[in-house]
Formats: sequence, structure tokens, C-alpha cells
Amino acid sequence: MEHCDECGFDYDLRLAPGAGTAIVAGAAELAGLVTDEGLDVRSRRWPETWSPLEYASSPVDHVQEAQPRCNRPAAMVRQGCAS
Repeated sequence: MEHCDECGFDYDLRLAPGAGTAIVAGAAELAGLVTDEGLDVRSRRWPETWSPLEYASSPVDHVQEAQPRCNRPAAMVRQGCAS
């Protein structure tokens, strides 16, 4: 289990096979939230709580951080590495 100290998100790498479906569903939900014209997405309601836009951006950061780890095994297979 991995934990993000900044946003409090806990993620389990064993759930990776279902990540694509979860990311697509979550992205659609987040897009709906941050494009709601009646919602101030940039302001923090409380100093210790992120704004909706910051929460919506955090999964992007996590995916970008994980991408090199995901690409490494694929590159190794293409290069003929077994380990």
C-alpha cells in the first residue's frame, strides 16, 4: 500500500489491472466537478483542505509519477530482458 502525504490518497499496486477503467471513470467525474460553473474550484474552503481543482489535479500527478514504473517492464520485454 502506498500513501500520498499531500492529499491522503492510499493506493494499492495490486489493483493495477483495473486502473485503466477506474481512471477513465474518475476522470469523467472530476471533469464534471471542475467544469461546474456554479462551483468555485480554485479556492480552499479551509486552510488545511485543498481546493476542488487541487484534488482534481492530484490524480494526474500520481499517474505521471507511476508512468515510468509502468513503462519500464514494457521496455525490458522489448529489449529481451527477462528480469
